[in-house]
Amino acid sequence: MYYSQSPYRELLALLDGGQDDKLETIIGAWLAAQTAESAWLGALGRVSNSKIPAMSVEDLSRLYALSRVSDALIKRIEKDGGWARHYSSFMEGLGLTEYDYWPMSGPGSSGCPCCRGH
Repeated sequence: MYYSQSPYRELLALLDGGQDDKLETIIGAWLAAQTAESAWLGALGRVSNSKIPAMSVEDLSRLYALSRVSDALIKRIEKDGGWARHYSSFMEGLGLTEYDYWPMSGPGSSGCPCCRGH
């Protein structure tokens, strides 16, 4: 495990601790302590071309750790829809933006705006 994954591992341990009534506090405290994560994700979002940027194995592992936390929250939402607000506050707290799904139906479709005319 890379050191950069440890904040996500710590958050997963807190989420698995069974303190569902304190989830909002846990997520809020984690986000306040992990401002470097939102800055790092923001920098990824500012890539100026349409290609996937080259990333180190450590950065890919860091994204994987984020996906594990995301999956853990989604599993909770499946059991109790009330968790959706916690998922949104976590992702938005990291500076991520929610987008609607664009169905893809082929070149030039009215689906995903990045694929129009290709």
